[in-house]
Amino acid sequence: MLECPSDFVDLEHTIPDLKRIMAYGSANNFTGAPLPGYAGTRAWLHADCAQSLLAISDFFKSEGLRLRLYDAYRPIRAVHAMVAWAEREQRTDLIEAGYIAGQSRHSKGCAVDVSLEWIDTGEILDMGTPWDHFSEQSHSLNAEGHILENRMRLRTPFVEHGWRAARTEWWHFDREAPYMRAIDVAYPAP
Repeated sequence: MLECPSDFVDLEHTIPDLKRIMAYGSANNFTGAPLPGYAGTRAWLHADCAQSLLAISDFFKSEGLRLRLYDAYRPIRAVHAMVAWAEREQRTDLIEAGYIAGQSRHSKGCAVDVSLEWIDTGEILDMGTPWDHFSEQSHSLNAEGHILENRMRLRTPFVEHGWRAARTEWWHFDREAPYMRAIDVAYPAP
């Protein structure tokens, strides 16, 4: 079985408490089909980012919460498939608005898409929109009341650990990593 690329770690072994959804490996994503390069719920991340994510995961665990991971490392071929989908479906507005991009920090292994759930019940915290809901409703600070509180509950530990919170997607966080390069390695079948 193919191992992780150099400087990457497999999150199944590094952060076992993480709930790996990895929706792009299934039809349960905005394209309606698995994206090339994904396999099941395999999830990789650059080792530097994974160490920080482990600290964040441990913090949430102490609060009775668990991170739900929708995406981590994203193969370049999947990025290209997203752009092709937008063009084919005549949804280039999503490209113009920046929801879909021709280059992604995910391909460097330094970005994650996450949400939160309660460990005891598995109930997902209400963030106001589903993950990958491309509209102004999903903009990180475009919420009120308990939805804004939940988004801030998710956001604050990431920012405190040096991650950047996306303005337009409450679920997206990335780290500054100029030394990391985008790669195109497919996840092996589970």
